[in-house]
Amino acid sequence: MSSYKKALSNLVVFIIGVIILLTTLVPLFMFLTSSRTDIEKIIRGYEDFQNLRELEKLSVEADYTSSTPEMFYLRNTGSIPIKIVRSVIQDSSGIYYYTNNLLIDVGQRISLKQIFDQLGLSYDPIKLKYVVTARGSVFFIADQIIKLSIPQYTSPGGGQGSGGAGGGTGSQPSGGFVGGSPFIPPSSLFYWNFTNAINKSRVSANYSISSATCDTTGTPWVGLIINYPNNVLTSRDKDNKNIVTLNLTGSQDQGASGKKNDSGCVSFIFKDLLNVSGSYVVVVYYRIVVSTFQDKNKSDQSNQTRVSVNLTFGIISNDKLLSTSVTTFEWAPKSNTDYLVYSGYTVIPVFNPETGQSVVSGQANLLVSIVLTQINGQGSYQVGIEYLAFQGVAVNPVPVG
Repeated sequence: MSSYKKALSNLVVFIIGVIILLTTLVPLFMFLTSSRTDIEKIIRGYEDFQNLRELEKLSVEADYTSSTPEMFYLRNTGSIPIKIVRSVIQDSSGIYYYTNNLLIDVGQRISLKQIFDQLGLSYDPIKLKYVVTARGSVFFIADQIIKLSIPQYTSPGGGQGSGGAGGGTGSQPSGGFVGGSPFIPPSSLFYWNFTNAINKSRVSANYSISSATCDTTGTPWVGLIINYPNNVLTSRDKDNKNIVTLNLTGSQDQGASGKKNDSGCVSFIFKDLLNVSGSYVVVVYYRIVVSTFQDKNKSDQSNQTRVSVNLTFGIISNDKLLSTSVTTFEWAPKSNTDYLVYSGYTVIPVFNPETGQSVVSGQANLLVSIVLTQINGQGSYQVGIEYLAFQGVAVNPVPVG
C-alpha cells in the first residue's frame, strides 16, 4: 500500500511538473513565434523601404536658352514621388543644414530657386551641396551642376539665338539640339570659373560711359548687378569702387548737363582661353544680362525708353582682332527696374575657304563687347555675362574656383 501511495505521489509530482513546464514553455513559444513574426515584418518593411528608396531618382537639368534667371532645375526621373526634407548649403564660412518640405511628383521639374526661396536664402545654386529625401536618399547637387554638359547644336550656320526681357519667354536658336558633350563646364565660364579666371589674371575689362569705344581700363568683378538675382561677370570702374553704370540719353533727350550721351560700353578679354588649331568656326553659347534702373525722383519714362544692344564676339591673336561676329537687337524696358536676359549663340569664322587656311591658329584670346545705344528716352544700365560655353574649339581649362 505504501509503494502504491509512493507511486501515486510520484505521478502527481510528475503531472504538476509537466503542467508547470507547459505553463512556462507555451507562453515562451508563443512569444518567440510572435517575435519572429514581428521581426519578419520589420525585415520586410525595411526591404520594402530600401526598394522604394532605390526607385528615387533626382537629376539636375540646365536650360541654357531660358530667358529667366532660373537656369538650373531638379527633375524627378524616378518612378515614385520624392519629398525633399533637408538641404545642405556650403560656402566659404562652413556647412549649414536646413529643413525643407518640397514634394516633387514623378516627372515633375522644379527650379533650384524654389529651394532657396523656401529657406529664405539668396539664390546661389553652386552652394547647394546636396539634398536629402524623406526616405534618406542623398542627391549631390553642386557636383551635378559642375558636370553638366552644354547642348550640342547640329548645324552652327543657323543664325543667332534670342532671349527676352526679365520674366519673359526666350526662344531657342533655329535648328536642333542633340545629345552630346562637345564641352564640359569645368572648362566653361560660369560665375565660379569667372572668379578663378580673374584671380589668375586671365580676364581684363574695359568700359566707356560716353562712347561705343571701350577705352577706359576697368576691373573685372563677379557679383550681383542691380535687380538681377544671379551672379554675373561685370566691371568695376577704374578706381575699383563701383560697378560700371551707363547713364544714357536718347537722340531726342538731354542729360542734366544739357549734352546728349547716347552710347556706352563694357568689354572683356579672356586671355589664352581658346586653342583654335584645326577649327573652322568657333560657336559661342552665351547669356548676357542688361539691367535698367532710374532715380525715383525722375519721371517714369518706361513707355518711351528704347535701347539698342550690340554684342560683338571676336578672336584676338598677337594683339590683333582677326575675326568677329556681331549681334544687334533693340530692347524696350517695361519698367524702371526691368532686366533683359539674352541667351543665344554666335558663330565666329576662323577658316578662310578662299585661301584654304585659318585666319588664326594656336592660342587665342576671346573678346566680348557689349555696347548700349539709347534710341529714345533715358536710362541707367548695368551689364554682365552669366555664362559662356564653346563648341568647335579646344578650351584651355579654367578650373572651378
